[in-house]
Amino acid sequence: MSQTSQQGPLRISPGLETVTDLVLVDRDEHAHTPPIERVDGPRAVREALVAELREHRASGDESSERECCLVLAGLLREADLDLAESARLLRRALDLGEDRDQRQSLVALLTELGRFQEAAEVLQSGPETGQKVAERASRLVAASVLLAAAGARQQAESALEQAAALTPEDPTVHEALGALHAAAPDDGGALRAADAWVRAASLHPASSSQQLTDLARAYDVAPDYHPAATAYAAELERLGRIDVADEVLSTLGGSERTNGSTRRSLTAQRIETASAHHHHGLALGAALEGSVWDPPTHATRGSTLQRLLRRPEMGPYVGEDPDTRQRVRSALVKAAHTRTHVGRAAALAKLANSQHADCRAVLLAMAAKSYAAAGSVARAKATALEAHTAARWSHLAAATVFETDASADAD
Repeated sequence: MSQTSQQGPLRISPGLETVTDLVLVDRDEHAHTPPIERVDGPRAVREALVAELREHRASGDESSERECCLVLAGLLREADLDLAESARLLRRALDLGEDRDQRQSLVALLTELGRFQEAAEVLQSGPETGQKVAERASRLVAASVLLAAAGARQQAESALEQAAALTPEDPTVHEALGALHAAAPDDGGALRAADAWVRAASLHPASSSQQLTDLARAYDVAPDYHPAATAYAAELERLGRIDVADEVLSTLGGSERTNGSTRRSLTAQRIETASAHHHHGLALGAALEGSVWDPPTHATRGSTLQRLLRRPEMGPYVGEDPDTRQRVRSALVKAAHTRTHVGRAAALAKLANSQHADCRAVLLAMAAKSYAAAGSVARAKATALEAHTAARWSHLAAATVFETDASADAD
């Protein structure tokens, strides 16, 4: 440029050839321009804390570093910006000084991040000095839940076993063991779960809802496990739920895992319990089912049914007059001795037509069970529904409907 040009407060020197060579000539005027105001927003506060944290770490001031870690971790979590960094800062603060509440905050944050095993390690690594036994056990139970969520089942089980050793009379520890084992029922976990829940039930107050709940859990996970089924049935009987207790023992008796002598013992128990409470239909159903369970060649097959039918109180139940009673008794014993399931079912269904509602429902329910055993699912379901129609108040009939529905779903 050969001459000086001026625009506003800026002047360009004659020898300048590039934009980068521009200079402010009016320095005095620029010096009096008001400065741009700095806004102290959240980000500025965080950055200031980061710088302060570096200074404290460099100087070795652990107390101030710890305080900065806690404040910065809280700001990051509140703003939902960098939860992983917040967790790292909380862990550093714990390394610099133990605090129970801050440890719980770190566990909660790691859990929120899905880092379950790390959360369990933080929970378990806390100091035990001054802690009560119950608190240590509670911490182990909480850690086991996190370890199970992380897929570390063996470590979770180990934590619960430690908790059980610390507080053997605490039912919640055994309940947690039951839940852990129930998550893997195919690996023998079902029986271990049932044992744990039966143990937990024994530690609850008698007749409490917690006791019944634990026994129900044990039965649900292993309905053909003798300790679980008999304990549940005993509690149901004590509560007056004779029909449900009978169903539980019926399921146990019908299991392939139950041997012959146990089945006969269960049949006798069911008959005596039902008779004691004047549930003649349940007693008859148990006797018929017991006859079906006995092998066709068994020497005493049908003897339990015959003894039941000879009882005076059973006479009016199966017939209004002596001749009818004798005919029905003979027909029932003959049906019980029928070797094929379909033949037995047909005989019981035919006999049911001449009976009063409750007895009719029992005979049809037993016929439905025989059809199901023969693999005739459709006939079993239809007969079960007929039993339920005959006596809608009959728990046995209703249970048989559900049983045949389950068989249909399995097929």
